[in-house]
Amino acid sequence: MGLAFIARDQAVENAKEARKAEAAAKLEAHALQRRLDRSHEVNRYLFLDHKNLMGAQVEMSRKHCEDLAGINSLLVDLLQRQAELRLAALKDRLADAEKLKTRYQRQVDVLSAES
Repeated sequence: MGLAFIARDQAVENAKEARKAEAAAKLEAHALQRRLDRSHEVNRYLFLDHKNLMGAQVEMSRKHCEDLAGINSLLVDLLQRQAELRLAALKDRLADAEKLKTRYQRQVDVLSAES
């Protein structure tokens, strides 16, 4: 009968230890689940921040391309205006040269007539 009491006491002790181990495992599992949930939440916020940053970068790139297109258009207009001004200056020089030619031709004609 003494062995039965010892075996029963041992079984009770083993049951207590098993309950303690089970409680510790449940606490650890709960703590790990909370850490995992926090990790998922942080990852979600990081993803949303990354998504917002990518959207902002795409918008900035689009605006930059629009600005470059505007600058190119202005440069083309400027080059065209410069070409028009050069042409006008050349036409003026040509007209001046024609006037000088006509004046010199008259002088030559006058001098030829006098001689």
